[in-house]
Amino acid sequence: MQQEALLTNKVYQFLSIRKDESLAGILGVWQFPAFTFLEHFAISPDKREKGLGREVIAMLQEISNPPLVLEVEFPHTPEATRRIAFYERAGFHLNSFAYSQPPYASGKPWVPLHLMSWPERLEARQFEEIKGRLYAKVYQVETT
Repeated sequence: MQQEALLTNKVYQFLSIRKDESLAGILGVWQFPAFTFLEHFAISPDKREKGLGREVIAMLQEISNPPLVLEVEFPHTPEATRRIAFYERAGFHLNSFAYSQPPYASGKPWVPLHLMSWPERLEARQFEEIKGRLYAKVYQVETT
């Protein structure tokens, strides 16, 4: 029910990535007036390491309303470190401001993350505005 409601939201797009006539990945993108938020991005394991992820990010950078922002885990695992490096090679910047992802379900904890941005690092005021919009519109939580 929650996903159905999300798909009717005019600022959200859930897109499939197709390669060689098969599903190769997915994107979940929020197009706000002042920025674009890449909430979900996944490439099928059998399609990775072939440049498809970079190609998709480059296309998203062409059509998005900058800045383009996304969340990443702290670089405490090899997978998180690789993910950050992937986005840095695509021109993203790791922002050092404190940020936590609200839980997707009640009773779950907030998750400390970083926001990455393209084409430049976010300024403090811009970061706070983006964080507030993400909390209010994407996660539907109120903060003080």
